[in-house]
Amino acid sequence: MKRSLLAACAALIPAGLWAAGPEYNTDGEMLLPKGYETWVFVGSNLGLGYVEEPAPAGGPLFHNVYMETEAYLSFMETGEFPDPTQFVFEVYGAGDKEAGGELTEGQFNEGPLMSVEAAIKDSNRPVFPDSKEMWAYYFFSADDEGTPDSAARAFPDSACWSCHDRHAGYDNVWVQFYPRLKARLGL
Repeated sequence: MKRSLLAACAALIPAGLWAAGPEYNTDGEMLLPKGYETWVFVGSNLGLGYVEEPAPAGGPLFHNVYMETEAYLSFMETGEFPDPTQFVFEVYGAGDKEAGGELTEGQFNEGPLMSVEAAIKDSNRPVFPDSKEMWAYYFFSADDEGTPDSAARAFPDSACWSCHDRHAGYDNVWVQFYPRLKARLGL
């Protein structure tokens, strides 16, 4: 029954929105996934950051988190992150937009896109001497117009993986911040 439900859900997703896993260029850099905005939205937060990082100038940052649709459906069925799994995080500056007299003032809203980040589980990804684990983490900086880089190299394991391994809620993913993923695990 679950497999037929998964197949039925997959059939409803328009062609081209169903990613086949991460892509890499000839230099081993991950390409920014096309259409990630259409993946499953798993969470959002304001101001979440690492303790050792300084607070960003201009206030807290928004994070919108998307999970590749195929990986999400598989996770919801099995409780395991499949290989491959892709998460993409949009990082926005926080702004205060004009409410037009209809809404309360002082609400934080998404400001300019600052970066796009990715957490990728992929046993077939290019491996560098400083990064050998199955999960890898990428940072796509955005220019002043909010256009992110088209490719990024994985961070060394010591920069991201080791912290995720110690502190993330499940399989290197901070499921404690994503209600549906957390609920699937019964946490």
